Amino acid sequence: VLLGLSWLALSLLGYVAGEKLITFSRPLLAASIGQIAPDLHGPLVLVVHQGERHLRFDAQAVHPIALGRGLVVPAGQALPSSASVFHVLVPLVILGTLIVAWPARSATEQMRVFILGIVGAALVLALTTPFQLVGLIELALQEFADQHGSDRPRPFALSWMLILEGGGRWALPVAVAVLAIAAGRSRKT
Repeated sequence: VLLGLSWLALSLLGYVAGEKLITFSRPLLAASIGQIAPDLHGPLVLVVHQGERHLRFDAQAVHPIALGRGLVVPAGQALPSSASVFHVLVPLVILGTLIVAWPARSATEQMRVFILGIVGAALVLALTTPFQLVGLIELALQEFADQHGSDRPRPFALSWMLILEGGGRWALPVAVAVLAIAAGRSRKT
């Protein structure tokens, strides 16, 4: 029951305050994108797409990007991608649900787990959303290269995005929650 109530409360919180959380998190997301895709640059903006709020990465190629067999994405080429705000929040709701619902032995332990959960949420956000945004761009580039007979190696960002979309968006926050709970419980109260 507590698990269901925690999920419901955090889902509602995400619905009400999700855009504010994403806005607050943009510096972390931009820094993560800069690390995984130094060939891309652009702002992260919240937009309405088909009636739903999205986080859009208005990416441009910083310099020409070689795709093999003479295929090149020119510098300055627009390469936008976007993700639904709700899709971005799913891993955070999963993580938060487990953190909130886990029975603590004391208020001190609960506070430690909660703080570790916040750190874990930042990690989960940095390991999911930037890879989704960059991965969508890499998917389009990969498909273009494949259509033109290039044997471009699959970029890591694309591989990681496919893992996330294959269940990793659920497994990663569960693993981080378990680690946060274990670390928070490791001290004697």
